[in-house]
Amino acid sequence: MDYVPPTIGDTIELLWFIMIFLLVLLLVALCTFNKENGGVLWQLMTIASQYGKLNSGKAIKFFNLPKKIFTHFYAISVLWNLIFIADLSIIFWFSDTQKGLIIKYIVPESSTTRNLITKKSLLLAFTLILIQGCRRLYECLYVSKFSKQATINLFHYFLGVFFYIFEPLTIVSKIGAIEKLPSGDIELRHFVGIILFVVASYYQNQSFHIFAKLRKISDKSEYKIPTGDLFEFVSCPHYFTEILIYTALTFIVGFSHYSWRYAIVFVIVIHIGMAKMSHEWYLSTFKQYPKHRRALIPFVY
Repeated sequence: MDYVPPTIGDTIELLWFIMIFLLVLLLVALCTFNKENGGVLWQLMTIASQYGKLNSGKAIKFFNLPKKIFTHFYAISVLWNLIFIADLSIIFWFSDTQKGLIIKYIVPESSTTRNLITKKSLLLAFTLILIQGCRRLYECLYVSKFSKQATINLFHYFLGVFFYIFEPLTIVSKIGAIEKLPSGDIELRHFVGIILFVVASYYQNQSFHIFAKLRKISDKSEYKIPTGDLFEFVSCPHYFTEILIYTALTFIVGFSHYSWRYAIVFVIVIHIGMAKMSHEWYLSTFKQYPKHRRALIPFVY
């Protein structure tokens, strides 16, 4: 049997699997170990998971970066998706003479067709991801008020850069020759995805405005209990709405795009872990913290 080398799509899926596996291990460790029984593992896990208000200051300073560096993620997302949209436009409009500038190297004509998607779904997905990136970049620059003490570590930074680089690569992987994709129709799932995307984006934006108002109330680095809107139900509505946004994108991309499932699982796992840590921090920091609030999903978790 002849050896068949792995394709770029295979490599992308393998990298997603590794990242998800590491996150699941971290999440299981967070649920299993504590300071008393974790030993060295707990110390390493703490360093890897600390960010923002959760940072106790015990992590090695070299591994800490200012939290405002979040802007890098969305700058990457905006620029990267603009390149892909421009490339797709060239392919779709001049398919007889042009194969694009970048995508042809990612999806060669001989590529295995495993993920089914239409041209309309492809362009719509990239457009919504671009809108999401632009909104988050604007919020990081002009809405959010980052504390000077707030940090993220190199592990979180790496995860963010990885996600926003591989998100568009995943959508175009293993879909065959792009210029030969069916045009497709606008279906009910597209309307569902767009509505869910708009609603989730609105509530996520409201969450960041509430955070910013809390920072304006006091110029000090102290934290306060956020209230109003979805904060009345969960501790982390910005994480909940992020999951909803990527669920909306799943409706747009389509349920027959198997590689995209890695991206949505990644989003769910990482936000479950961050919500768990944030919720526990709120409960341990504020004695008057509302007991009815869940961590991530209203009335559920």
